[in-house]
Amino acid sequence: MEENEDLIDVVVITGNNHSPNNNGIALPVGNIYCSLRATRIIIAIICIICLCGANVALPVLSQILLSNNCPSNQYFTLVSCDFWFPVILWLCAIIAKLANPLFTIKSYTSHKIFVLLGLLDTLNAFMVVYASPPSRTLPSLQAILRTLRIPYTVLLSYMILHKRPSLGRLICTCGTLIGLFISFEPIIFDINGQYRKKGIASVIWPLVFGLAYLPSSLSNVLQERYIKKDAKEEALVFMAWIQTYKLIFVGLFFWAEFIPGFGTAKSFKQFQDGMYCGFMAQYTGNSNIHYPWAAGASSAFILLFTGAQLFSLLLIRYTDGANYLVIIQALVTPLVAFFWTLFSSKNGIHWYPHFTLSTGFIIASVLVIVPCVLLYNYFSILDDKKRAARKAALKEYNDDMCALTDPSASS
Repeated sequence: MEENEDLIDVVVITGNNHSPNNNGIALPVGNIYCSLRATRIIIAIICIICLCGANVALPVLSQILLSNNCPSNQYFTLVSCDFWFPVILWLCAIIAKLANPLFTIKSYTSHKIFVLLGLLDTLNAFMVVYASPPSRTLPSLQAILRTLRIPYTVLLSYMILHKRPSLGRLICTCGTLIGLFISFEPIIFDINGQYRKKGIASVIWPLVFGLAYLPSSLSNVLQERYIKKDAKEEALVFMAWIQTYKLIFVGLFFWAEFIPGFGTAKSFKQFQDGMYCGFMAQYTGNSNIHYPWAAGASSAFILLFTGAQLFSLLLIRYTDGANYLVIIQALVTPLVAFFWTLFSSKNGIHWYPHFTLSTGFIIASVLVIVPCVLLYNYFSILDDKKRAARKAALKEYNDDMCALTDPSASS
């Protein structure tokens, strides 16, 4: 009998096989079940919402930390957010344990893996944060270089997981890249004349920015390998450990702020002042963003980014994996760009529609990427069914061979 791919006994948020029967996917609290296909759609939608929300809150957070009177430093941007990620995830794990006794805090993955994943995420964070100021890497180049995570992920999945994408999914991946480049056309060719005064970007910082997505892609591929390895592994605990080790590495790498040409601190006093200014601006506001927008934006970014990390891991676990995640992430770029055509971030987010020629390119890119995402999911389902049919046929063949070679069966 063919395996039913839509009915698998797993817990969505915790990612663990705790259900007493195989009649659906169990939610972390209560006896609520839904099909695997519906779960994939729900996780993808929540992941897109969290990623878009985090990308919307990030520019506001950047304005909070920029002040002519008391400027913060890049290191504070990292540590102020990374401190809260493991705290929130472990609190959620404790709540899940209290609500569901079957939930386990125990991890079935080696802590050496968590250390490696935490280090990879730390390298990505440092490289992106320090290379992202417009004075170092032009926004036009940043938009292009972000697309490197798609070929990075596909290549690493093939090298590490030996996953060769089918022709249909490969076409959808290429279509997603085309859609992204459509949304980047106004930036690449400076249609609105926004970046003419930025000058020519150096070689080193764009190289650092582009390479930043290599450890991130490697981390996603390794997460796919180990989160799918043991069905008893709790996704919530898995991500909590990654963020815990990431926080440790961020704390240990404070010296990066003192590297000449990389950080901005020339003395410990300047480093201390930057941290103090960042803390005060983030929770009390400054000349750019006033309270309560400052505290609200920082809190929103932390919560949304935490949700994006968790649901990205769930998306990796219950779909095609890291390859599908980068396809979903590609949709975020034009959606966020379209959001900023309707709103302004000046002194808090407010309604301010302003349509330009760039808006047309953004809409066109969404019209290209959305069908690619849907078709990629469709081809993934077809491949899953073919894989299940091959496994069933192989099992039936092995059973027949065992029956023929077993003397007791013939007698």
